[in-house]
Amino acid sequence: MLIKVTGGRVTVNDPSPRVIKLASTGPAGPAGTVIAGFGAWSATSFPLYSCVSYEGSSYISNASTLSSDVPGVSSKWVLLASKGSTGSTGATGAQGPQGIQGATGATGATGATGPKGDTGATGATGATGATGATGSISATGITVNTGSTDAPYNSVQVNQYGQIVTGSTGLRTKYTSVTTTSTTLTSATTLVRVTDGTPAVTTLIVPTPTTALTGTIFYVRNDRKVTPTGLGISTAGGTVVVSSAGLASSTTIMLVCTGTAWVNFGISQTK
Repeated sequence: MLIKVTGGRVTVNDPSPRVIKLASTGPAGPAGTVIAGFGAWSATSFPLYSCVSYEGSSYISNASTLSSDVPGVSSKWVLLASKGSTGSTGATGAQGPQGIQGATGATGATGATGPKGDTGATGATGATGATGATGSISATGITVNTGSTDAPYNSVQVNQYGQIVTGSTGLRTKYTSVTTTSTTLTSATTLVRVTDGTPAVTTLIVPTPTTALTGTIFYVRNDRKVTPTGLGISTAGGTVVVSSAGLASSTTIMLVCTGTAWVNFGISQTK
């Protein structure tokens, strides 16, 4: 006998006559258990046979549970399926488009001061400034003794240019007049006026410088009018103080003895 099942149909091929008995349907089985699915577990009560998920695993309750019964901790929850292991990292996705530019960040703190640099090269010399205005002549100066005992003509004020700046009244009477070449000055004849005489004075003689004469001042005015009017000044030893005819008519010169020489402090017009 050959039995063949095709598409749910049973074909019996038996050339000999036989009798086949098929079993009858058995009794119904007992009712199955109802299982309720609640999704993710939460801290609340669940009835018997409740299915929940918790931290990747699934559980079924074997008794009614309370909110304090946590799956995996309480014995009222039986593990059905454990959480699977972490899968391998997927392939890197394509780069997304560039985002918009963010806001400017806050200014950072000031950095520490760097080391001192090398000294730079000297700059070019600036242009020469404009010449200042001529200063005024001092109204006072040094006091020169005239050798006279007739006040106020016993002294005069002489400024830095060798000019008499006070006592102009009767000024000529303050000078010791020299009219001949035979006159040699002394420290007592401080103010000297050279005038025309016979023979004419062309060179005035002053003492040879000595330590004792240090600080002695001669204030000489040339008032000669007869040609030649120029005046030279030399020491008694022949040393030239002012060259021949170097002091022109109507001019003055101040000489100061340093102890070793006579110093010329300038020639200027007299008053």
